[in-house]
Amino acid sequence: MNEYRLLKMNSRGGRYYAEEIATGLRQSLKTADLPEAEKLLHALNESHRNLFLNQRMAQAYMAGSDPEAMIRTWQAVLAAIIESKPVGSDNRYRWVPASKDTALDLIRKRPLLDTTPEMLLAVINRGTVSTTVFLRRIQNFALGMGWLPWPVLKKKQFPRVRYKAKRGITEEEHRLIIAREQNPERRDFYELCWLLGGSQGNIARLPPSLPNWR
Repeated sequence: MNEYRLLKMNSRGGRYYAEEIATGLRQSLKTADLPEAEKLLHALNESHRNLFLNQRMAQAYMAGSDPEAMIRTWQAVLAAIIESKPVGSDNRYRWVPASKDTALDLIRKRPLLDTTPEMLLAVINRGTVSTTVFLRRIQNFALGMGWLPWPVLKKKQFPRVRYKAKRGITEEEHRLIIAREQNPERRDFYELCWLLGGSQGNIARLPPSLPNWR
């Protein structure tokens, strides 16, 4: 199976490009000569086929040294990440809900060594900005543990993360929330968040007694 296909860009002086089929990423072959472009494209596809063979060989070596290598799933990686975070820490608090992202269901039970770049791209396309951020971290953790011989999805294939502008609520918005809230305990909690200037999550995780700063 070919990894790249030939594409002619008339807007670039008729030069030929190699387009990666899985991602749509393009690289110039720096020629407008068709026979030369076809030879270069063939060389690119051959290098990919050799890489695929190398990947299979690496998987075989890993299976010989790690009995879990062929069955370790992405869910197992998530569990290991959460376990590595101290109980009660902000990191653990962030990872627990992140691990429940429904977009990850596409690969949750998939063995790491049986995952293709297209599968990770499908997760990214279904998820949000947060999905992309945490998926990159999940892959990096697996690489750091030696559970992957190399990235399934290369760094350049991850879409650029663009965060939306954030802001706090205004006093008028806060008053509207308080006026609508019928639960007195929750209303007091919202008032506390407003008074201390913290998010609901941060205020909820405050210790029972604060240190006595002097």
